[in-house]
Amino acid sequence: MVKIAHASIDENGKTAGGAAGDQTGKEVCIRSWYNKPWNVVIRFKLPAMRQKLADFMRKVANNPCVGYDKQNRNSLLQYARNVGYDPSKINTPCEGDCSSTVTVGCIYAGLQEKQLVINGNCATTRTLRNLLKNTGMVDIYTEKDYTAKPNNLLVGDILLSEGHHVAAVVETGTVVPEKKVVRKNLMNVSQKGIDLIKQFEGCRLQAYKAVPSEQCYTIGYGHYGSDVLPGMVISQAQAEALLAQDLIRYENAVIDTGLSLNQNQFDALVSFAYNCGAGNLKKLVRGRDTQQIADAMLLYNKSGGQVLAGLTRRRQAERALFVTGSVEKKTGNPYPEPTKAVKLNSKGNDVRWLQYELNTKGYKLIVDGIAGNMTIGALLDFQKKNNLVVDGICGTLTRAALKL
Repeated sequence: MVKIAHASIDENGKTAGGAAGDQTGKEVCIRSWYNKPWNVVIRFKLPAMRQKLADFMRKVANNPCVGYDKQNRNSLLQYARNVGYDPSKINTPCEGDCSSTVTVGCIYAGLQEKQLVINGNCATTRTLRNLLKNTGMVDIYTEKDYTAKPNNLLVGDILLSEGHHVAAVVETGTVVPEKKVVRKNLMNVSQKGIDLIKQFEGCRLQAYKAVPSEQCYTIGYGHYGSDVLPGMVISQAQAEALLAQDLIRYENAVIDTGLSLNQNQFDALVSFAYNCGAGNLKKLVRGRDTQQIADAMLLYNKSGGQVLAGLTRRRQAERALFVTGSVEKKTGNPYPEPTKAVKLNSKGNDVRWLQYELNTKGYKLIVDGIAGNMTIGALLDFQKKNNLVVDGICGTLTRAALKL
């Protein structure tokens, strides 16, 4: 069952005039979802921010010191500000209304106060949508599949009836699975690699274009995309969260090359991919051994056909890290060993396992999970060289030989 939390009404059934604090236990409360009707659903892009908003709404609903009063709606903000916006730490009776409560919850989730509070006044049900949209940290849904039904809601979603009421989802049961970028194995970029990326990316909390001709804006530690809006401002915590999310994507891109790497090599390639993209990473490693990869890195120092000093320094630093082989840790095969034969036109992780293992034997395959002619050709060659049945089918004996 979907449940929402909201600031509802004072102890007298009115919008103002009651005593400070929750006199009935229902002024700020958790209840089952209902169709207001809502006309907008606002969703933070980062799961961690959604979870923090939901956490705030649960805490504020369970704190008897926080009640409802539209006339004193900003007193919640004043007291929350003194305790890091954590409503469970408020011990003085105060008041909020539906929109000021959600506003403070969004600040607790990671937004800056100045993004949602204008001249000391929290966002209202009429201004909340645009103020949140301007942060660039949310997606907006107006389709009835979101506004009129609970089935597609996530914990931390904001339900808005513009000009009337706002609430936030605090429980969904098992209705909707989270869509998130999943790390493919246990190896991830080290602090050394993160520091390298931060050094060259720098951190800017306001949206900018590094090159005027770029299609999209950049913010934080080089976070680039259509979700970054002109004039957008984020907090340091948001910049760190965006970096962490982006790193997973580029870690996975390095893993997908199928190369066996030590930690320094892995870090260097993650930094390279973070700056140049997964497509250029594939081009960099295709058909090259580790020494050739290290040397080829230096070629990626141009933008718009012009050599840039900053890119040259970054490629040199990445190459220096890549050729430092003092770290013993290896990635290993991130894909599970197949339990059935892999043959021409097979697809999926069984094929990726095979492609990865063949690459450790010196073949230069793209780990794409498709057993095409190149993959089967490499398999036939491996079988021939290892006195196996040359049938182009990776069965039990071939798998055993690949693991030697």
